[in-house]
Amino acid sequence: MEEILFTILKYIGISVGLYLAYLVYQLLVFPYMYWKTFQKYPNVYTTQKFIPFLGDVKDALDDHKAGRAFYSHRIKQAAPLKDYDMKVRIEGQMPLIMLHSNQAIEEFCKLQPHKIDRFDPKKGLNKLGKDTFLFKRSTKQTLKRKKLLTSFLSLNSSSRHIPCMVKFTKEVLESLGEGTTHDFVDVTNIISFNIFTSVLFGADMIALAEKKRSYKMPGGAVDHISLREFSIRLFKAHYAHLFHPLTITLKFLMTYNLVNPFKRDRENYLTYMEAMKELYLNCTEKESICQQILDRTDFTEFEKINDLNAFILAGAETSSHAMVSTLFFLKKYPRTLQKLMKEFEDNGITKQFVESQTLTKEIVESLDYLACVVKEALRMDNPASEPFNYFAVEDVNICGVPFPKGTIFRKDINAGHYSPNYWKDPYEFVPERFDVESEFFQEASKEGKIGAGYSKRSFSHGTRACPGQSFAVLEIKVVLIVVLTHIGYTVDDALLDKEGVGFGIGSECIPSFKVTKL
Repeated sequence: MEEILFTILKYIGISVGLYLAYLVYQLLVFPYMYWKTFQKYPNVYTTQKFIPFLGDVKDALDDHKAGRAFYSHRIKQAAPLKDYDMKVRIEGQMPLIMLHSNQAIEEFCKLQPHKIDRFDPKKGLNKLGKDTFLFKRSTKQTLKRKKLLTSFLSLNSSSRHIPCMVKFTKEVLESLGEGTTHDFVDVTNIISFNIFTSVLFGADMIALAEKKRSYKMPGGAVDHISLREFSIRLFKAHYAHLFHPLTITLKFLMTYNLVNPFKRDRENYLTYMEAMKELYLNCTEKESICQQILDRTDFTEFEKINDLNAFILAGAETSSHAMVSTLFFLKKYPRTLQKLMKEFEDNGITKQFVESQTLTKEIVESLDYLACVVKEALRMDNPASEPFNYFAVEDVNICGVPFPKGTIFRKDINAGHYSPNYWKDPYEFVPERFDVESEFFQEASKEGKIGAGYSKRSFSHGTRACPGQSFAVLEIKVVLIVVLTHIGYTVDDALLDKEGVGFGIGSECIPSFKVTKL
């Protein structure tokens, strides 16, 4: 009996020892070797000092502790990194290459999808949308799914939804009390979620989406919340997985959802998908995107439901954050707001006009300065600070640097949006940089700094660029028109003056806006 017990303990000890050795390799040796390997390339930036375990995540945590947007350090780094094509980024046990220069991204895009394609590490937000076309490899079927939904959300197709955009924005604004203060990420999220639900399933599905469903909380309590709140909480919960210690040290527990919070979040996700399926099965609106997808015979029901889910998760959340950032900048830079309101006045865009007449695509597209404001807000504070991951399907070479098969890549949005190589005065909010007739644009053009090529990265590039770009921009513009003609709002001076404020997804900066009725 003692020999058996000794043997069991012996093998347990060996197993523990081997696993500890594996952790040391994954968390220290492999990231260090990766960091060291690329130091010999002059166009690849590596930090002067290797930071074990956390790596570059430390900067994000420092931003968070200081009350800044977790990505504000990357905005500051854009200028110092202007002479590099890419950077080695260490995220725990997952080192990767951040693509900085336009040249690097251009070469990267040319390698898609045959040599570089989507990478699904089965963690974070990837788990939330793992069965959507967003994270699937670029097969013929995947690209076909993306192409179909892109066609539904083209500018011409999207324009017929302008009345519903106006309707839901007005309804939410009317519910805000005079002189009350609100977290406008929540306000705009309600607007955007209702718009997306109506467009995807029909306006009659709003009530079903608001049906309360059980959401398991930390500690065992159960909350009863709407589908919209479900999507927000799932988004935040899965994003937090990236920074959870078990994701780094005991990855298999996260991958297979064996313990909380991963197990609990998986159960909540399944409840959420059942709710999505309920909307899908009850949709009767012939003009809705869902009904048009239902008529297709070349997609499985599983594919259809998950692709609709992709638009709810990716579309509603990102659009709402972009709206808030734009509203914030308009108050931070009052001259811009005055100029925008003057454009509204010159074009007869008033509260009465919005309520009494049909706002059309032609009217919205005629507002040139509004377009410039939205573009500049997306440049300064993109709702997604980083796009999704890609990996090398085979050995590749980018900007003269060889990368082995399996290398993970990510495009650096902030590096492109704040690089002094591509933009004049990149840290200044100047919508006129997008107005070809403005003095600022003419000066920037002489310097060769008008953000050409791959400098604009809000909606990514290549075969996997955002399929809902036209719809998102139109929605943002329409909502801004209704908000600015129907309410006034103030932002606390402390927030306006605070360094590192940003409202991208994952940021904990709270946009507390005080409402006044017009």
